[in-house]
Amino acid sequence: MSTDCEVPSANYELGCSETGEGVEKGEQASSPEGGETKKKARRGRRGRKNKNKPDLNEGINEDVDNFSRDTIIDAISKVAISSCEMLDVVLNTDTVVKLTASDSEDPNADSLEKYLSDEIESLRLNLEPVSLHNKNKEGEKSEGDNFTVEIVSGEELGFDKQKEKRVRNRRKKKSEKAKEANTAGATESDKSLSTTKSTPDRKSIEIERKGKSPKLAKSPSKTSNKASISKTKPPRKSLGSENMENEKFPDYMPDELVKAGLEDGSIVKGALRINKKNFREGYIKDPIGGLDIMLDGVKARNRALDGDEIAVKILPQETWKSCDRGVQKCGEVVAILQKMHHRKAAGCLTPMKKQNSVFALFVPKDYRMPRIRIPISQCPEKYKDTPEMTYLAEIFLWQETTFAYGNLLKVIGMPGSIEIETDVILLDNGLDVTPYDPSMNKYFPKSPYKIPVSEFMYREDLRKQCIFTIDPSTARDLDDAVSFKKLEGEDSYEIGVHISDVAYFLSEDTPLDKIVKQRATTTYLVQSVFHMLPEDLCMLCSLTPGEDKLAFSVFWKVKPDFSIGEPRFTRSVIHSCCKMSYEHAQAIIDAPDDKEWEEHELPKILNSFSVNDVVSVVKGLRPIAMNLRAGRFKNGALRIDQPKISFRIDAETGLPTEFNIYKNMECHRLIEELMLLANIAVANRLFEHFPDIAMLRSHPSPHETLMSELSASLQAHGIDLDVSSSGAIHSCLEKYLSMEDVEKRAIGYGLSTMLAKPMARAKYICSLDTKAEEQWHYALSVPLYTHFTSPIRRYADVIVHRLLAASLKYTPNPDWQPDDVARIASNCNGKKWSAKAAGEQSTELFLAIYLGMNGGMVAEAVILSVLDYSFDVLVIDTGTSHRVYTNKLDKRMVSVHHDISKKTATIKWHQPDKSVQMVKVFSVIYVELKKGNDKKIMCSLTKPPCINE
Repeated sequence: MSTDCEVPSANYELGCSETGEGVEKGEQASSPEGGETKKKARRGRRGRKNKNKPDLNEGINEDVDNFSRDTIIDAISKVAISSCEMLDVVLNTDTVVKLTASDSEDPNADSLEKYLSDEIESLRLNLEPVSLHNKNKEGEKSEGDNFTVEIVSGEELGFDKQKEKRVRNRRKKKSEKAKEANTAGATESDKSLSTTKSTPDRKSIEIERKGKSPKLAKSPSKTSNKASISKTKPPRKSLGSENMENEKFPDYMPDELVKAGLEDGSIVKGALRINKKNFREGYIKDPIGGLDIMLDGVKARNRALDGDEIAVKILPQETWKSCDRGVQKCGEVVAILQKMHHRKAAGCLTPMKKQNSVFALFVPKDYRMPRIRIPISQCPEKYKDTPEMTYLAEIFLWQETTFAYGNLLKVIGMPGSIEIETDVILLDNGLDVTPYDPSMNKYFPKSPYKIPVSEFMYREDLRKQCIFTIDPSTARDLDDAVSFKKLEGEDSYEIGVHISDVAYFLSEDTPLDKIVKQRATTTYLVQSVFHMLPEDLCMLCSLTPGEDKLAFSVFWKVKPDFSIGEPRFTRSVIHSCCKMSYEHAQAIIDAPDDKEWEEHELPKILNSFSVNDVVSVVKGLRPIAMNLRAGRFKNGALRIDQPKISFRIDAETGLPTEFNIYKNMECHRLIEELMLLANIAVANRLFEHFPDIAMLRSHPSPHETLMSELSASLQAHGIDLDVSSSGAIHSCLEKYLSMEDVEKRAIGYGLSTMLAKPMARAKYICSLDTKAEEQWHYALSVPLYTHFTSPIRRYADVIVHRLLAASLKYTPNPDWQPDDVARIASNCNGKKWSAKAAGEQSTELFLAIYLGMNGGMVAEAVILSVLDYSFDVLVIDTGTSHRVYTNKLDKRMVSVHHDISKKTATIKWHQPDKSVQMVKVFSVIYVELKKGNDKKIMCSLTKPPCINE
């Protein structure tokens, strides 16, 4: 369970109450000097000095030049941000504060900062937001002068009453100014209207009392008696907008009440999803099915951010929302069970609307994040001169709906270059790709590494077997290898999967292991790879051909009828004879059985093996993999392939020169089937030996309501989508994807994209935390599954390796609690999803750059939905989805009429030949892709090369 009133970051030396309850409840700690403090404050307000004891205020007044505005603001902001109690002073501070009741000897910045912190620590005062004085010697306000500061007891002044009085006075002055402006702007013909409006009626008084100004009479135009109406749209409100109503978030519910609510069903839990296009809408999956539960508004989310595991209380039924799909439950967050979001964001700095504020406003690029107040003392001097400069900020306190408070962590740079845009992607997704400090190298052996004799005493020596890797041609992390041989004296075969023994080199609980545990995954972007492990350790573990390597091996005996025996596990020593690419493996699969292979046609073969040895392994594994695949889909497995782009990058410029859709070849499926077989086998062994702490990978069932709605909507287009099981969905999908007809295949592409929306995300879990049905992997249609085959790039696999080693008695049983495994699983989930998002954003960035370099492109697209003024489409050539706005087209060239009731549209091309297109869902249209602002891709409708009239 977590709260949002956290201790500030370590770069602030001063501490405060972790809960901040005194501030929220308006309490003041008792103090022996409380009465004297009150007297001093009263004398200070009446302008009388304390004759008995000189204070810091006297020092300021006598030698005001010792304090510049920047000095005071810097000291205040440092102390304020490191103390929840002090925060309210700065929130309502225009420029400076007057100090009283001080024993400070020397009025300088250090003493000021020390005084502020000491006062908070000793008196624990709930400090009154104060008015600030900026006066010259004659008592008149002017810019650039030095300032004085006053801190007084909130209890003595009557915090709430004083605040209310100031608010009323400000509103009264605004109202009077509004009336004067209204009267001055009215003409003779409008005098009666002006007089009527100038006298506040009951409604106006009520509006004013609530903090709203009555509407003003519009001043007539000089050239017309008609009132002018502005057509300018109001600025878009984003999370933390200064135009939003400022409310305090409610306190979180105590842990015991949350636990009780989860047990009796009055509280539900789930992962928060925030609408990217409307930050006010948040959702969690309803555990009993039906429509998602809606969190309507920022306040209802109660400081939770996208991806957080939250506890939600269902609101009364009268607050629920009606929509075209029925009635949607509404709820509010009562606790954040686990903060999955990293609380960091990339964005820009802008001045606060309030003049002389001690804060600048940080505006995140992600609208789902709140706007953040950053102390001026942390901002670059001339940040106002470069409003487009990109920074990284972090939230540390968020108490009100309008703004959070945070620290400026880093200046990322001016947007535009690939390097800066890549930094933004990584930092915005909370991915730490900082190079490892060389000191971490002491936690693993140096290269070249010679395997100790002791390892051969218990490991199986497989160096004489024909074992090799099959990977992309550019791969460097070679963590899996395969083998195949006929068993002597039997009619059976033995197949093997060999995985790098990373856990042997990455010792548990070392400083290095803790960093790797936090990073959790390797991040793959278009132009670069950021490894989870130190690069030297990657190379040490990688199954490089021609070198002895430590591995974890799994073997199965396969009979001629392709029946698979029980798995056998062992730690091993292997010597890979070849680094084969997917292209080489596919060439072997496609070649005739009687082809004579030459050495130059394949990569160099080592360890005394020949080209024919390697070819026989690939050919031997192929039918086994095909049989495994057929059996999986017969048992109800589902695979949804969405197109993926691969780019060719210029080595000198780093710019994309071409792109292609990544083709899924049979050789990919061969390796995939063997890895799936190994992962399933390891999952079953872990669950058998460690049922409470097994690290599993689950794939929940898809969203039932969304899937049913999709099925119903497809019926109108003549497509019968059976959503009763994963296998039924796969059969329908394959029917279209296997067709030769281009339009029919386009339906398959569209279906693949549509089916992705209701699908749940696969996730790592601790076996004890879940019931049997929650451990099920929906897409694979198996009861237990885990990740074992990629320990170089996934920390979850390292955990699995440690458990497998313990189950085989190579190591002692781990002293782990289920909560420990659950926390690791949760972090692995978050980092994996962040890395995936970063990869997708990197692809979009490079596609936008490519389009910009080539002036855009025209491509075929499948319509996924017909909306009021737009189409949602899947561009077949890029595999990317876009929205095409039809109300922004050139009316001289084309017009589009939407029939929403039928989900169809009529496209009329006025020039040059007045041709007509009738389109609906799954129709193929042509679109033009271009690079827009901020490296975004713009998609617009364009005329096909040929249209039948």
